[in-house]
Amino acid sequence: MTQMQVAQMLGYESVQFVSMIERGISNCPYQTLGSLSVILNIPKDKFVSLIMEEFKDHLSDSMNAGSKMIKATRNAG
Repeated sequence: MTQMQVAQMLGYESVQFVSMIERGISNCPYQTLGSLSVILNIPKDKFVSLIMEEFKDHLSDSMNAGSKMIKATRNAG
C-alpha cells in the first residue's frame, strides 16, 4: 500500500501528512490511529501495544538525556 493510498483512505489529498507521521515529524491524531489500524489490518490491541512500546522507548531516551545533562552540569561546577 502506498502513502497516497493511505492518505486518500484517511481523507487527505496529499501524502505529506502520512509521510510526516512515518518520519516522526508529526504526531498522528488518536482518531486517525483507529482508522490506520483498520486500514493496515492490525488489531487494535496490537496497534496500541506497538505505539506504547515506541512511546516507552522515546520517553526513556529523553529521560536519560535529561539525567546526563544534569550530571554533567553538576560535575562541571
